[in-house]
Formats: sequence, C-alpha cells, structure tokens
Amino acid sequence: MSPPGSLRIAVDGLPLCVRSAGVATYTRELLAALAEQLDAEIQVFCPPWPRPRFPDTPSRLRLRRSPAYPLVMEHPLPSLAGLLQLEAALGEVDVFHSTAYALPRRRRCPVVCTVHDLALLRYPHLGTAPMRSLVERTVAQLAEVDMVIAVSQATRDDLIELGNVDPQRVRVVYNGVAPHFQPISRSAPATPYVLHVGTIEPRKNLANLMRGFAIAIARENLPHHLVLAGADGWGDEDLPALAAQLGIADRIDRRGWVDPTQLPDLYGSAAVFAYPSLYEGFGLPVLEAMACGTPVLTSDRGALAEVAGSAALLCNPNDPESIARGLTEILTDRDRAATLTDRGRERASQFSWTRCATETLRVYRDLT
Repeated sequence: MSPPGSLRIAVDGLPLCVRSAGVATYTRELLAALAEQLDAEIQVFCPPWPRPRFPDTPSRLRLRRSPAYPLVMEHPLPSLAGLLQLEAALGEVDVFHSTAYALPRRRRCPVVCTVHDLALLRYPHLGTAPMRSLVERTVAQLAEVDMVIAVSQATRDDLIELGNVDPQRVRVVYNGVAPHFQPISRSAPATPYVLHVGTIEPRKNLANLMRGFAIAIARENLPHHLVLAGADGWGDEDLPALAAQLGIADRIDRRGWVDPTQLPDLYGSAAVFAYPSLYEGFGLPVLEAMACGTPVLTSDRGALAEVAGSAALLCNPNDPESIARGLTEILTDRDRAATLTDRGRERASQFSWTRCATETLRVYRDLT
C-alpha cells in the first residue's frame, strides 16, 4: 500500500471540457478536494479542445492535453477511451479514475470507475438510442474494472441488479456540496418564482412540473413564475405548446445554462426548488438548493428520497396533482417552508467534497 499522500493518480477530465452538468461538477470538485489531500501531482487527461472549464486550477493538477488524441464531439466518450489507452499504458500512475465512463482498454494500473446512474437501463425510454448504447457498453466493461464507485445506495443497487456487478467491487461514495452554496442576504425578487435547475431532457419531467405548477397557481391565485435553468438537451420540442395549452406561457422563464458561480443567487431567491425528476442517481441540485436555504420539493423515486432524507417534501413525479399539492404546501404555508429550510441546511451540511475525496482516496489505497 502506498504511503499516505504519495499516490500517483490519473483522472479522466473530459467532463471539464463539455457542459455535462452534474458529472462536470463531480469531476471539478473531486479534483480540487483531492489536490488538498495529496502531496503528489494529479494528472488530468483532457482532449486537445475545447478548453477545460476549471477556474483557479490547483497547482497539483497537471492537465495532459495532446494533439495526438482526436476528439469527435458527437461521440466524445468512445474517442476519449481511445485517447486513454496509450496514456494509461505508460505506467506512470498508481491508479486511473474514470469519472465519465471513459475506460482504457490497455492498463498497467488499477482502474476505478464512478457510475452516476443507470437510469437508461431501468427506463430506456428516457434516453436516445446512442445514449442507451453508451451506457450498455460501459456496463459491459465494468467487469474489467477493479472497483466501481456508486454515488448513492440506489445506484449501487442498480449496478448489482441491472449491471450484474459483483457487490464486493462496488463502494458508495456520496457527492458533496461546495462551500459557496450558502444563504446570502438579499431582497426579495420583484417576481417570486419556483426554480428548476437541470439539463432540459425528458428525465427531468418538466412537462409534469409545468402541469403541477399550472394547477397550483390557478387554484391559489399565486403570482409566481417558473424558472427553468439548464442547458438545452433533447426532447423539449413540445414544452412551448404545452405551456400555451396550460395558459402559463407568460409564466415560464427559460434561462439556459447558468454559470455555477451564479447558481447560489438563483437558488437563494427562489420561493421553492422543484425537482420532480423521474429518476436520478444522486441529484446534486437538491442539496445545492438546501445549502442555500431554499425549501425543496422533489421526487420519491431513485436516489432523490435517499439524498433528501426528511429535509424535503416528496411527490409522485408521475402525478401532476401530487406536484401541485407539494408546491401549494410550500408556497402558502410559511411555517412549513421555514421547517424545510432549516432541515435542508442541516441535511446539506452532512455532504462535503472533502469527505467525498477522503473516501475516494480510501478506494485508491485499497487497490495499490
């Protein structure tokens, strides 16, 4: 076993180069926390373009970018897997960590892979055919991985049940919440709003969120808008027509991708954070909103109930009426909202990237 702090680690840095939301956050925050706990340099493998989104790169992180490795943006992960074959074969590191399913086929060191969710194996209709194919190929390769990190117990259960992964090779290491997610004193927004943060895609269940929102504001004559913050994904073609049909087109505010540094203000000014996703392997935005002091309504499916604990109001994501009841309860009952705010801040404080890095390092050391 390597002495503490002396591990030579290589990490897949592709998520830093694309807007992959939660996986990018995981990779960025884990690397920063690892750099605080290790004496040795961490090699971060990135394609030659685009530039990694990593402000204030810690000095112990060495970005490895080579023009010898082409990256086809339409299919970035398989291309990066080819990229890493040669790099990992150099035998320069003690362990390689794949954070986004890019796995080297030739390796002279132990390989760790983080799996964020297997939603597309459980619910194939929530993804496109190429997306499903990528997940299926990745799961097939997990048999050759030395250790798999699952970001929740729900994801671990899916790996064992749907991926046939040996339970002895799966560790649960929870994600964290960055320190800048915290309550900030501010005046109330001119227009109160319900907030959703996440890539626009069918899994986020925005159609039912809009239906529930429409029911709630009509029933209680509420002035709120629905703010949708997140990069455009796919499957959102019918949302404008649905908003018009529901009579809330003028209440929908699509912000697009929001820089992570601006999210605390967006969370903190919201009356409620609504995240009725159909399935998540973790659900980082839930904890981020809690850390900012915003009451949360989220789904009772996947890992969301596990992560939220008793600090959020849970709803049936397939039932717009259930979503409407949850929104109404938080928006009209100040005591209930205050209780959720207090519970949420306490719950979020239990998750940190420092702890995530410490437990991830334990995985590395057990393999070296």
